[in-house]
Amino acid sequence: MSGRGGAPYGSYADPQMNPIANQGAVMASADYDVGAKISIQLENRDIGPSAYGGADNEQNWNIAPDDLLFTVPGKHGSKGDVKMAVLPCLNGLAAEATERYANERDGLMMIREAAKNQIVYVGAPFQYLSSDRGNVERGIGTTATATHFFD
Repeated sequence: MSGRGGAPYGSYADPQMNPIANQGAVMASADYDVGAKISIQLENRDIGPSAYGGADNEQNWNIAPDDLLFTVPGKHGSKGDVKMAVLPCLNGLAAEATERYANERDGLMMIREAAKNQIVYVGAPFQYLSSDRGNVERGIGTTATATHFFD
């Protein structure tokens, strides 16, 4: 600890980063999945609102450092496989399942399963990122779990 004033971090580490939470993580850069966000918003306008409401509220799409990030492969997700593209929220997912199962006896469970089947957990972000135009183009640093890379 000498030479660092008793601080547990050296000059090479960001003192805001939690080293315990990041154990076993791979640091990776990711794009904000603007295409998936827009696709989900349009689906909620065309089909009707999802049980996971709030797709039209732009503030729901901002990424905060304590969010869990995920990809949405398939129907809504980015088609390229060159770089990871992430979203921070479930808002608007499973609009089709909501329309189909909302009035069923186990409808909420079916909607939840449909949303879970659309996403793949990636990790947690390192910094805040606004979903406003002009900000999302810069991308975001994230911890990526090994399961994402080996699926």
